[in-house]
Amino acid sequence: LGDPSVGKTSAIREVAAAMGAVVHEVDCGEGQRDCELIGEPTIGEGQTIVFKDGLITSAIRKAIADKGVMHILVLDEVDHLAPEVQSLLHSVLEGGTLSVNGERLILPDTLRVVATANTSGHGDFTGRHAAARMSDTAFLSRWNITMTVDYMRHEDEAEVLNQYIDLKVASKMVEVAALTRDPGPDASASTSTPISLRQLLAWARAVQAGSEPRAAFTWTILAGASETDQPILANLAQRVFDWNPTLNKEENND
Repeated sequence: LGDPSVGKTSAIREVAAAMGAVVHEVDCGEGQRDCELIGEPTIGEGQTIVFKDGLITSAIRKAIADKGVMHILVLDEVDHLAPEVQSLLHSVLEGGTLSVNGERLILPDTLRVVATANTSGHGDFTGRHAAARMSDTAFLSRWNITMTVDYMRHEDEAEVLNQYIDLKVASKMVEVAALTRDPGPDASASTSTPISLRQLLAWARAVQAGSEPRAAFTWTILAGASETDQPILANLAQRVFDWNPTLNKEENND
């Protein structure tokens, strides 16, 4: 569990790489249906009806066929799935089987199922994850371990940016981002979406390429923010850097 872009999926990839495991990432974003995840009958050659595996079924078959190799099935943003779609995974999470098109697939010991989510499955209490859904307790109880992933420590995040820019400037960038993540009692600093490390990296790389921090902030952070967040972000950057970034609409369109 964790906010967007804190490194949930990246951490899974790093662990998988260290294990020599094969990763199957399945996007469970809003709109994913059971047929896309499990499978559905389709018209094949000669106008015959054939069953087409969904993303999860396909990953399980590959893990079964690849004997002796660890596979990790990642259900990305699983809290965006409708409860009725989540329920199709009960047997996978608890019994290690998947019944599909009259066939019973048994998950091998070399397959692990991991999910990422922005919420704990009890709904969104922050107002930042509108697509998150309520999950039923039957689904939530089938997960063995739950871990919360938070943003890196400020000094560590600045060290990452220091690969591209001066550490003093990197620290100020992180300070701006930190204010969007935890505004504290200052309600005027609250944004609908916090600045992620991914955005900070884009900002830092733009500065490394020769742009002034102010200009780079405008097109890597400010231009992509919502209209309600833009003045808040501008104020936060002004507070930290002592300059007032403005959004140049004509430059942004170019």
